[in-house]
Amino acid sequence: MHELSVCRNIVNQALDVARQYNAHGIKTINVTMGPLCTVDTHHLQETFAYACAGTLADKANLIVNKLPMKVHCLDCSTESDVMPDQLICSQCGSLHIQLLSGAEMLLSNIELIT
Repeated sequence: MHELSVCRNIVNQALDVARQYNAHGIKTINVTMGPLCTVDTHHLQETFAYACAGTLADKANLIVNKLPMKVHCLDCSTESDVMPDQLICSQCGSLHIQLLSGAEMLLSNIELIT
């Protein structure tokens, strides 16, 4: 399952940080995902407990925050937020755009128990 391997990677990154700070545990892991990210949020939440089992993150909560899609218009140089089904410049309507954000998944914050 794709989401389980993603969860394991997230948890492993969080565990590395927890070890660096000699934490006793991890309370919360925050991730930020764009709408074009290929990871299903529901399945990510379902598999999170399995990835955390038996680790310092055993009782951790996963919080998923949504990241807006941003594009840069190569015709009018405007940066704007767009919807996934409307990948056009919101200023001039051009299709000649560059995606700035919206496809990524980031480990954004970890709350440690010290």
